[in-house]
Amino acid sequence: MVRRKENVDAVIYMLYKRRYIAEPPCMESHLLVESVQSTHFWDRRSPALLYGASPIFPLSHILQVHLWQSGYRIFNIDCSIRFNAFQLMDEALRREIPGEEMLRSIMIQRAFTPYQILDLFWSVWRKERRNANHSLYFIFAPCKQFFDGDVQEEEARFLLQKLTSVLSLWNEAGIPYLIVETGSYKSKLFGSAISAFSALTEFQWQLDALPSRGKQIRRKDRPLVLRDMNLQRNRSLPLRPAGAPSESLSDSESTRQPLVSVGR
Repeated sequence: MVRRKENVDAVIYMLYKRRYIAEPPCMESHLLVESVQSTHFWDRRSPALLYGASPIFPLSHILQVHLWQSGYRIFNIDCSIRFNAFQLMDEALRREIPGEEMLRSIMIQRAFTPYQILDLFWSVWRKERRNANHSLYFIFAPCKQFFDGDVQEEEARFLLQKLTSVLSLWNEAGIPYLIVETGSYKSKLFGSAISAFSALTEFQWQLDALPSRGKQIRRKDRPLVLRDMNLQRNRSLPLRPAGAPSESLSDSESTRQPLVSVGR
């Protein structure tokens, strides 16, 4: 059975306050990428895909806080324990907005098997298809459970096709969503899954870690680039971690757009 819907409520807020007093969070570690908050990244009405390097997950939380602050209703579907209320609170504190109110209004529902995920997606479609005022859905790591060792490859292929079918119904109903997915899995089905998500979505972005060009750069300091995978627009936003050497970007990349500092 799918776990019941939860508020990210004041209990988490109180736990967070205890952690905050004992161990103040490092504000400069945030992925403060203003470009992701732009409607050029996602128009909030269409299906979208963000995948790639691991900073996509904290980045998506910063985007959630921005959207909540702009008046949107946020609903998270967490398929892999990627939702993190503490990251939301970090960003709320940085912006000096009411964190407890935000946590109480942002919704989350979790599912941990492919069948639970499919049931949840169907229930969202039934609820939202006649609703003129949709929530914005953040879908975290939907592929992971399909590639679990207990799921046979042919079963996973079949269930992923079911997943893309129900998402196509979301598209027809005008339900807006952002899929946030890691950049790789061992399963050979992952490439076809990402291709299917790309075909379903109007906005597709990939966050890549650029090569260090032989220099000894810590993994967390490697420069990043956010690529628009929609070839019709063909835009690319180069990014780098705070303090990383700017020459790590090639000249052609560094002249496309100004660098935006990114920290983890």
